[in-house]
Amino acid sequence: MAVMHRASSDAPVLQVTDLPTRVWPPLIVNQNIDTESPLANFSEILASANVMVNDLAFDLEGSRRHFLLGIQQLIELGTLLANRALDNVETR
Repeated sequence: MAVMHRASSDAPVLQVTDLPTRVWPPLIVNQNIDTESPLANFSEILASANVMVNDLAFDLEGSRRHFLLGIQQLIELGTLLANRALDNVETR
């Protein structure tokens, strides 16, 4: 809770006397998770992003389309790297 204090001038001075200590992370990753599971999830996330960007790119024309297709290529590169890492984990 923030409390407003007035200094000797007319301008209000804010002092934070009580900050909320509860932290709400939108996503928590288990620290004891194996390597294969997050790599597999990452690969799936990239595949979904690839489809979304690809669908959107074909609704556009000109430089906007080229921009999204460039992002799509970066996503595809990330997918290839994630899949290679996943292949290396599965062979162990």
